[in-house]
Amino acid sequence: MIYDDSKNYILDSQDWWVPTNAPPPVRKCVPGQDKTDATGPTRSQYFPDGTSAASADECCSICLNKAADCLAWVWATDGSNSCWPLAGWGDTTDAPNRMLGVV
Repeated sequence: MIYDDSKNYILDSQDWWVPTNAPPPVRKCVPGQDKTDATGPTRSQYFPDGTSAASADECCSICLNKAADCLAWVWATDGSNSCWPLAGWGDTTDAPNRMLGVV
């Protein structure tokens, strides 16, 4: 058997293969992981200094609807209402006052 990958492409660095004619993945807000932060983050070009959000849900909504390059978000759970939409990140780490979510 010969494997023909001419109709596929690499989606990301983890070598996920997706047919080129597949519809784009559905982005949606899912609950974030409490007490978790991103390491090596790349902030969204739309919010290079972060932004303010009253809740994790609002932070996710900003990422999903206002930053086309956003793949994840970090929300401060310390009452500061800080929100950082992220275009990428390296890994995760424990952080007592953070919540990390992906879209």
